[in-house]
Amino acid sequence: MGLDPSNIIHVAITPCSAKKYEITREELVTGSMLCTDIAITTSELAALLKKRNINIASHSGSFDTLMSTASGGGIIFGNTGGVMRAALRTAHFNITGSNPPSNLLDLQKIQGLTGLKEASVTIGSTSLNVAVCYEMRNAKMLLDQVIDGRCKYDFIEVMACKGGCVGGAGQPAGSSKIEKRISALNAADVQASNRYSHENPEIKAIYRDFLGDVGSPAAKRYLHTTYNDKSNLILSV
Repeated sequence: MGLDPSNIIHVAITPCSAKKYEITREELVTGSMLCTDIAITTSELAALLKKRNINIASHSGSFDTLMSTASGGGIIFGNTGGVMRAALRTAHFNITGSNPPSNLLDLQKIQGLTGLKEASVTIGSTSLNVAVCYEMRNAKMLLDQVIDGRCKYDFIEVMACKGGCVGGAGQPAGSSKIEKRISALNAADVQASNRYSHENPEIKAIYRDFLGDVGSPAAKRYLHTTYNDKSNLILSV
């Protein structure tokens, strides 16, 4: 569209209060620009809307194209097990050339409010052991297994908050509502016209028109990052 990137303000509205720190990390700077300029929590957005007497439900309109269309796989990223489910759907397509059957599409064993969950899945001729956890006490058990060389899992999803991002510190308080939030995202996934991240037409267009192939230099520049070892900051007790 011929816009000067320095004139674009990117605001993230998020259930995660840690995002406020994350957007300042030096690894997330492209050139001299932050990838995200401002991060506000869902609670802060709600407070702003109430303060200005804005009722979103009374407004109509549509999003501009470019990142306005979410797949069902993208919607469930906020749930514990959601990233795993979305990734396995695409892995099944990449390995077999077809989308997964219903048992893998929903993969009930890695859903729900249990802090550590596991499942065995078969994709084509490939068998995988996967694990999903939330809260750092559960992640520590898995990390200890990885460090000791006794971890049986091929793929691990870790989220910090109870139930995943839906239970984030930036959300309206009240753990009793986490199950309802999880159910709402799962319902939106089921009702989505497209449930697969790899079939999102806007993502496909971004690769076709801008990034090129998966793993291309442009894709690595804009989508990939690395982190530095911070273990020296951990104090021994």
